[in-house]
Amino acid sequence: MTLEQRLEDALRDLGMQRCASAVERFQTLTRGRLAGGRLAQMYRVEADEVLLLPLGDLHLGSTYSNRSLFMRFLNYIEETPNCYTVFLGDQIENATRTSVGMGLFEEDFHLPEQLDVLYEILRPLAQAGKIWGLHDGNHEYRTAAAVGLSPMRLLAQRLGVPYLGYQGYHLLRVRDQSYRIFTAHNRGSGRTLAGKVKAVDDVDRVAECDVYITGHAHILHHHTKPVFWIADDGTVVQRVRHYVICGSFLNYWGSYSEKELLMPSVQGAPLITFSGLTHNVRVTT
Repeated sequence: MTLEQRLEDALRDLGMQRCASAVERFQTLTRGRLAGGRLAQMYRVEADEVLLLPLGDLHLGSTYSNRSLFMRFLNYIEETPNCYTVFLGDQIENATRTSVGMGLFEEDFHLPEQLDVLYEILRPLAQAGKIWGLHDGNHEYRTAAAVGLSPMRLLAQRLGVPYLGYQGYHLLRVRDQSYRIFTAHNRGSGRTLAGKVKAVDDVDRVAECDVYITGHAHILHHHTKPVFWIADDGTVVQRVRHYVICGSFLNYWGSYSEKELLMPSVQGAPLITFSGLTHNVRVTT
């Protein structure tokens, strides 16, 4: 088989084709983007309850990353039945020469090793089917912006778990109960507590879900908003939306946060419980 034929086969496997002209290529790409719908990740668990322990902002490789605490959370997920996780971004520090603070000088090891270490510590969870997927954060985006390649896409492929990119949509069925869950790293939220909370509160403008889970803000937070919902039988019922921010695993002293007088990070992660007996969500922070 010639190199040309191998290229054609690879493009066909990826759902792509070579275009005879720039116009044809534009039309092909446009059709794919407009017609291609996003599919939610779907899970069904026959249990009285399902636990979700979302993890974000590990910043692996940073001198200030609390790796021992992070491993305790991984061990809990691995050892607890019906317990799952989703990674919300900034799994790696991924410092560059243009990063804020001291950048590369505040890393114990750099991007290639960060990905290798993360692969090794996440592999048991991936093999057990306990990882819902990996999100990009702004720290992973540094590489994507520089060379057009996401480290988390590569890691997700290596682990055999979903790559979620910027936004994740999850449909969880626990016995007869259905839960719609939105996950993302989120964006800049300022230095104030009010700004960080508003950033997650605004996410319901993007999607209609039961639970919104974000990272980035480095605080542990949970609040709810009741809304009225038209049930399938036409009755109007009250549903509760949950908004969750998932903490971080960064130590404070000596870090860029101390230098800039930023709010100390709340370390750890929330535990979210989905009942299979009634439509009920509990969040422990």
